[in-house]
Amino acid sequence: MEIRELMPEEEGIGIIRYELTKEKFSIRWDWPKDKELVYIFKIKGIDEISIDELFHLKPKLYTKDEYKEFNGYVEQIEEINQYTFYIFSASEDEEEIVLVKQDDGKNRITLSTGKPNILYEIDEKKAIFSKVKTVTITIRPDINIKKEVLCYVKKEGAYPQSVEDGVKFDFVSDFRAGTNVMPSISIKKNEFIKVFFKDPMKYGNAYNLMQK
Repeated sequence: MEIRELMPEEEGIGIIRYELTKEKFSIRWDWPKDKELVYIFKIKGIDEISIDELFHLKPKLYTKDEYKEFNGYVEQIEEINQYTFYIFSASEDEEEIVLVKQDDGKNRITLSTGKPNILYEIDEKKAIFSKVKTVTITIRPDINIKKEVLCYVKKEGAYPQSVEDGVKFDFVSDFRAGTNVMPSISIKKNEFIKVFFKDPMKYGNAYNLMQK
């Protein structure tokens, strides 16, 4: 695949948006005036990746005629998940199709085909005369999620009420769909732990986080 930079005077993809129904989703965008082709890259998840990483993936070539026929780019919903789409204009140059590299973010959109649940459980065990207790955190997401989505917070005297209400700790590995049991940790008897979104603004609208 040939790639060239977007020229300063050249139009890129703009105003990308989507519609979601029970069976399918449609993505639409504003086409540059002189372009009839686009490359569409699709990745699972809502985290950004670099342009260089993206170009190692296999894109879908989509024509303006197809766009008009289907009133956008349309896919059937097969599972509950989050996706990120990158759309790049393309042009034919001496029998080659050249991707026009656009890195202003206007050609990127994230969408969710549902809101996956993340269930977590905190099991505490303590001996009567011990000054510490053992805590085991179990995370049960509906889908695979990155470790950066969640963290746990420890607070003395009461359970923390938010991600900022105590000392924050990161998880060390990603979570697979199903049951993920974390290594047990020891804390003081008067310390308490809860799990939160690491970035509530980013992930709060993408997942349902619930304690068992």
